Amino acid sequence: MRVDNLLVVGSPDTTKAMEAELSRLSRRALSRVPPRPRRAGSGTLVYAFDPELARVALRYHRTTTRVYAELYRLSAQRLEPLYDQLVADLTADDRPWMDGARSLSVRARNVAGFAAGERQIVGVVKNAIFDVAGGRGVDLRVDPKDPDLLVTARMHDDKMSISVDLGARSLSQRGYRTRAGVAPLREHLAAAMIMIARWDARRELLVDPMCGSATIAIEAALMAQARPRDAGEPRSPLLGGADIPDGALFGDTLPAVWASDADAGVIRAAQDNARRAGVAELVRPEARDLFSIEPDELRALAPEGKGLVLSNPPYGERIAERDLVGLYRRMGDWCARLRGFRVALLVGPGPFQRSFGLEPRVVKPLANGPIRAHMYVYEP
Repeated sequence: MRVDNLLVVGSPDTTKAMEAELSRLSRRALSRVPPRPRRAGSGTLVYAFDPELARVALRYHRTTTRVYAELYRLSAQRLEPLYDQLVADLTADDRPWMDGARSLSVRARNVAGFAAGERQIVGVVKNAIFDVAGGRGVDLRVDPKDPDLLVTARMHDDKMSISVDLGARSLSQRGYRTRAGVAPLREHLAAAMIMIARWDARRELLVDPMCGSATIAIEAALMAQARPRDAGEPRSPLLGGADIPDGALFGDTLPAVWASDADAGVIRAAQDNARRAGVAELVRPEARDLFSIEPDELRALAPEGKGLVLSNPPYGERIAERDLVGLYRRMGDWCARLRGFRVALLVGPGPFQRSFGLEPRVVKPLANGPIRAHMYVYEP
């Protein structure tokens, strides 16, 4: 069955943040608010396909990892009917999504409910596309590294969904972070944290006092001005000549962003990352231990004496629990002194909640890769 959907995909439990960010961007770039999307699972937004909204998502949306044009949903539960149904839909389809393509790659994801493995599904989907394209005189070749078309097959609601990946790669990999610390936070997850914490870039100082490679600080500066992602020109003819702006959508915003880490070598890497991201003038990294920072220093830097501490402090098996307990207790004492500042921390399993000592206003599950973490938001 033919469908015409735009899928915006991010990490689990981030759909609300993704929707809020895309709505903010659309209002500025397109002068309109997109319709409320449907949700597919905990990490996918489903809109009616809109080439302008798709281009905004590809160019500016930072909480997403993939943007898809969903083309077909097939009821087949076995390989032979899957091929037959896909060939029939492809043959009847007049959309130009294959126009100009010379190379193809197919991926299968989340297909555990189908009666075949990923490789078999990939082979069947590829063969169906090649057969129909060949019948139209289009000679496609397989290119797993840099294809003109990246097609994804995945299960949705007991049906096989066939989509074109409009970015043709993960949008989480921005390119500015060539040096990172231990267990770096993924860029799109940092962006989701910023949205969940509701940082006001015009009125609040943003502070990451355990910044590592400065991913949170850099993403905050980029999001404050809604600078475009350097992802190249989208290749899909489905996007047509959709007219959207090229530069920063909120270029008049001058955010105040301060980042620190006790490791001077890590701070040098953070400074390099900020320069590559083009926000060296907006992000101030310093080699400082968290507990040497006086609250009055931060209040003096804040535009209105207010701010947000947003960080991803240490956790995990590499650190002994007794050391984490001591660290979290000291952090709680330090945060309690930050009058006028909100605090939002992403922390994995461990002794954090019983050691920190403050009562959170919000506790939100948020997966950090394979780690089931939680984001705690406080207003001391």
